[in-house]
Amino acid sequence: MRGTRQGSVAPNGGEALTLQQVMETMRALQEEMVASRANQERIQVDLVASQATSEELRCLNEELRRDLQTHVAEREGADQEPVTPPREFPTPFSLEIVDAVIPTTLVGPKVTLAGTTMDWFISLPDGHVTSFPQLTKLFKAQYLANRAPSLVSCDLFDVRQYQGESLKEFLHRFGAQVMRLNLTKEKMMLHAFRKGIVSGSFC
Repeated sequence: MRGTRQGSVAPNGGEALTLQQVMETMRALQEEMVASRANQERIQVDLVASQATSEELRCLNEELRRDLQTHVAEREGADQEPVTPPREFPTPFSLEIVDAVIPTTLVGPKVTLAGTTMDWFISLPDGHVTSFPQLTKLFKAQYLANRAPSLVSCDLFDVRQYQGESLKEFLHRFGAQVMRLNLTKEKMMLHAFRKGIVSGSFC
């Protein structure tokens, strides 16, 4: 009688699995289970990190809201005058912005308002700011006057030679202003130059 063949026939007529095939299948299943468990652990770690970031942003938002409330209370206490009823939410941002869900990937702000800028921001009506572009326009309109005015060609006539300033130094300063103004009219430049130099032998 011969030994048992590795490829024996199963009772239902199909070829039976060998012991080696069964072991390989079990090893493959074990590896898949280990990989699946590791993947689940990574997902759990990412979820915990995401929840921690969300909680940190929530705390930051709450802290900013408390600071605004404190600032308003201090100003009202300093004025010693009855003012309008206290705000339901002391912020110029609309309820839609205040109640918006903060993405977990958002990095918190590194800069905040202070001093007179904070006073201006708080003086805005409740719920007035509905978007960042709108806030940008309000900010520019408030502080546009602080920007230096654009130069015009007639500003060249304001360039005058100082007492004790050499002709070479004045020429350098005059030429720099011509470059900034991007002038090409020679007659006007010559007239402005003559007006700018002090009385003397060269003049």
